Amino acid sequence: MKKIVVFFLGIIFSILLTATDGKDSGKYRWPLDINNGFSSSFQEFRGNHFHAGLDLRTFQRTGYPVYAISDGTVYRILSMRRGSGNAVFLRHNDGYHSNYFHLEKFAGNIERAVTRYRELKGKKYFGDYYLKPPIEVKRGDILAYSGESGAGFPHLHLEIRDEGNRAVNPFPLLDNHAIDKNRPVLHNIVLRSRGDSLINGEVGETTVKLVNVSSDRSGYEAAAPVVVTGAFDLLLNARDIADTGKKVSPYSVEAKIDGNDIFKLSFDSFAWEDNNQLGFVYDMDYSSSSRYYFNMFFQEGFDLEKRRFPFAVWWEGLPEGVHRLDLKVSDHYNNDAYGSVDLVKLPLPAVRISSVRRTGAGFIVTVGLLDAPGCHQVRLEMLDRDGQAVGSGIIEDCRVSGSRDLQLDNLPGNAVYLDLHFLRNGVAYCRKRIVLDHTALATVAVPDISFQPYLNRDEVFLLVKDFPLPAEYLRLQVIRGGDVLEVAPLCSAGGLYFLFTPPQGNGNGNGDLVLSFSVSNGDHEIAKIQKYLKILLLQDNEPVHFDWKEFSAQFDRRSVRESRVLLAEEKNLSSEFPVLSRQISLSPYNFPFLDTVLYRFTANVENPRQVGIFKYSYGGKKWLYTATSYSSDTHTFSTRRISSGTFALMRDIFPPRIYVGSPSSDYFDRLQILTVRIEDKGKGVDDDSLEVFLNGKAVDCEYDADWQHVKIWDFTHKTMGKNLLVVRVRDRGGNSSRVSHKFYLK
Repeated sequence: MKKIVVFFLGIIFSILLTATDGKDSGKYRWPLDINNGFSSSFQEFRGNHFHAGLDLRTFQRTGYPVYAISDGTVYRILSMRRGSGNAVFLRHNDGYHSNYFHLEKFAGNIERAVTRYRELKGKKYFGDYYLKPPIEVKRGDILAYSGESGAGFPHLHLEIRDEGNRAVNPFPLLDNHAIDKNRPVLHNIVLRSRGDSLINGEVGETTVKLVNVSSDRSGYEAAAPVVVTGAFDLLLNARDIADTGKKVSPYSVEAKIDGNDIFKLSFDSFAWEDNNQLGFVYDMDYSSSSRYYFNMFFQEGFDLEKRRFPFAVWWEGLPEGVHRLDLKVSDHYNNDAYGSVDLVKLPLPAVRISSVRRTGAGFIVTVGLLDAPGCHQVRLEMLDRDGQAVGSGIIEDCRVSGSRDLQLDNLPGNAVYLDLHFLRNGVAYCRKRIVLDHTALATVAVPDISFQPYLNRDEVFLLVKDFPLPAEYLRLQVIRGGDVLEVAPLCSAGGLYFLFTPPQGNGNGNGDLVLSFSVSNGDHEIAKIQKYLKILLLQDNEPVHFDWKEFSAQFDRRSVRESRVLLAEEKNLSSEFPVLSRQISLSPYNFPFLDTVLYRFTANVENPRQVGIFKYSYGGKKWLYTATSYSSDTHTFSTRRISSGTFALMRDIFPPRIYVGSPSSDYFDRLQILTVRIEDKGKGVDDDSLEVFLNGKAVDCEYDADWQHVKIWDFTHKTMGKNLLVVRVRDRGGNSSRVSHKFYLK
């Protein structure tokens, strides 16, 4: 009886399994006979593209059978030293496709076809091979064996694509019974000023930490409300934790304010051309393959976002008061995490001082207007001419109508300024400075104006440093070509700043901005100071060619959909490589381009093979080579990037470093492997230059760029006693290294 029940249940299970096969059921076969979890999820950040599939771990081993996840035909084979390595492309009978990368070797008829093609081409890595006729396979047939060919350590990369060749999220389609109970993790949010907005009193970028407040680690909150006085852009730093403990990208992120949907992004599918939206999904400066900062706001050209909601415009229309920001992050196994932040929207305070007069050891300040809705209190701070505090006080009444006298007593005679700090929840969100003693300013000298530029979208912020006078004593003219823009200063909690959108000037989006500052002491102008900025103005459908002596940047007409500004600066960062050009920075570094930008340096140098374009990594604090092409006709070095950054032309003078490890055994009969480590910190190792000789005979082996080593398995030419291993290799700059290593076998 038990056998009958088991047989009957087996029939039911077989029917259910058959029913779940294929696109209509939403299930394909799991491609491996192990389930060691995944190390990279779908649509993760990859520097210049989205991750198009799912990376399955293989215990740092190779050789596991890789199964066809559906009935179909193998129509294409790929074999490359780098990138995808060895790959199989399967066309399903339902119209979908699946691609299997980084394979060690192929199986059955596929391996026989590949062997014949390799012999025909005379190449181990032959590139693309379209099978004629294609090879039919059934669901569960072995296609190949897992490996670590191409880029990365041992793993299987699986892609699923639809009829239109769009990459499709594999998680809901695979018959995977793995259980992942790890919730996503929320770290912080970042608010960036737009317009005259202050975030907790500051201009620019403010990071707010999210703290876990629930026992099941599903809920996160900010420690305190965030006070904002205008529009802002919102970023979320969040990630998922895979069942293996790996940091991976979550499946979806979404945001609501007061219950209203403002943003929703889910990783379901994308087309190849959607890779140009990488910088819209992820912040290009902060994000990496294990750290994910999501741009939680709609931008023109951001077609992957579902809401396409004009958040900044909508926010400005909201009433003043407390508004709740709710965040939700989900992974591929329906685990959710939630975050909440109270955003306090306040207007900028209005202050008008009718008069200031000295009386004995103090002052009487007549306040004509004080209107600060939502402010909890005003902290008063009296300062001397050098900005040192000499007295303080508090005003509890933050809204005064009509004239009111403010008595400041027991002040030393050197009190010159009165600062009004407007506080909400103990945080100063704005500051106003007034002059108590104008006579003390008669001899004030302002030899220079120091400022820090900050850019967001099409707006330029100049954060003025250590300017002692009130805002009305400073004015700015922005001059570009024949255009002149008058700009008045604004007040933040930390001081003064200017905000403007650069004028077009000559209309080519390229060139210097003249910043003409006018400083007065209340009675007459005491200084006229000029500064310069190089600002690139990019606009939709307008190509821009930026030249700065030996450097140039070519922006296609498709680079942006919204107007954007970039700041060009010369840097002086330390480098171990000889620098052959100026170090040119184009910021902000989070800048998202919709098309690659061509960066060029022109230089007539000896041995151009050694020379390349390097980009500075601010996170790693080092210069990294970026793939460079050279034109001998024009003596130009060029690279294409989808992001901005700091670039320089440098010479790679460092040869590769070779380290020979110990043999796996000192015994002749037991020797199996010897590892040679090869490192290069410049343009990288030239794979084709590698030569290894054992006792004068060539050894067939390959350099693995991921591990930075060569594994020697072939000991055909070993001898009892002394053995001589010789390794010769060059880097891509032509710098050579040679090592001779003796080892003894007994």
